[in-house]
Amino acid sequence: MRVQIDHPAAPLHASRGHAFDADGAVRIGIDDPLGFCAGTWELRAVDGVGTATAGTDPAEVSLGADALAQLWLSGTTAWELAAAGRITGAPEAVARLGRLRRWGGAPAHRAEF
Repeated sequence: MRVQIDHPAAPLHASRGHAFDADGAVRIGIDDPLGFCAGTWELRAVDGVGTATAGTDPAEVSLGADALAQLWLSGTTAWELAAAGRITGAPEAVARLGRLRRWGGAPAHRAEF
């Protein structure tokens, strides 16, 4: 899965499957060996619509692109990833990230094998 959080054709809102339950912001530092989304990003949500803006301020939460993909697909929560050492940051910042992103059901694929 390629994660590109700043693409203009992929707004971060419910109509695209990315709903946000709370207003707020958190700066996330993403480690992406392929470089697609590496760097520091401010993830902000207002009225269920999110934006991601590249920044230079220090990250409050750090995670890999693989952990970001797990969050994006609602496969796990920020707290679960933090407990596993896949997300680092102050507990308050991890909690803020968890509140921003709605955790729906587990990801599913409709194809039968």
